[in-house]
Amino acid sequence: MGPPGGIPFAQLKKTETLPPYKIRRSDSVPIYLQIANQLRERILANEFNDLKKLPSNRELAELYKVNHLTVRQALKFLEQEGIINIAHGRGAFLVGHSLHRMQTALVLPSLGQEQSGVISSAIRGALGPEATIHVLDYHNRPTEELLCIDRILKEGYNSAIIYSSLHGEPLRRLLKMLVEGFPLVMVDRCIEGLPGSSVLSDNRRGGYLATQHMIAKGCRNIACFTAEIPSVRARYEGYRDALAEAGLQLRPELVVELSDLGDTNSTETTRLL
Repeated sequence: MGPPGGIPFAQLKKTETLPPYKIRRSDSVPIYLQIANQLRERILANEFNDLKKLPSNRELAELYKVNHLTVRQALKFLEQEGIINIAHGRGAFLVGHSLHRMQTALVLPSLGQEQSGVISSAIRGALGPEATIHVLDYHNRPTEELLCIDRILKEGYNSAIIYSSLHGEPLRRLLKMLVEGFPLVMVDRCIEGLPGSSVLSDNRRGGYLATQHMIAKGCRNIACFTAEIPSVRARYEGYRDALAEAGLQLRPELVVELSDLGDTNSTETTRLL
């Protein structure tokens, strides 16, 4: 069923700035995510406000020329973000507190002004001017990270992007939020075996390329700092891969295990130099 009067949803509101109902199969972004991103943009532009609901799964599948499972995955993603509600058998309806009122907490360790600025600027660009973003810095201290996580729930944020330490009580609190379905995205971290969204670099490949570069420059005594953080540990694995490929022995005295806070006083760096 289409909207009242038999007008196709695609013709309900035509705005030149909106993308067409079209996906790029050669794109590295998954098809369901392309659809979700486009629908989010249309919701933000008030395209569906008159009807308070999205096109049906069948109509979206026809518009995007994809199967129903892909459409369902895209709509589920938007529901997890808190933008729509899916009423089975009736369709996907706009949530009263739509993207216009999105309150997002960005929780970061002390990354430095430049890196923090790049992350927050990119998020603001993606969410648009109507969303509100609050940056919470926990200064690499688990107790302050826990306070930031508590603030997310107490101060009424409806989504969060977190660069977490993934240790102790903060980790337990985040696990509880994920299990309860709170819209949460991890930056440079992931929780193995649990559903959730993460934005990650290919850290193992990065460690490999960095070490390979050193070897190509003639270096043979290559040290590596590592820690019990999944992304950092993956870089160490890449370091080991490159050494093995070049026929160089892994020397334990050149591998330094650091705490989550890093080499704060430069003691280990000075010792190696």
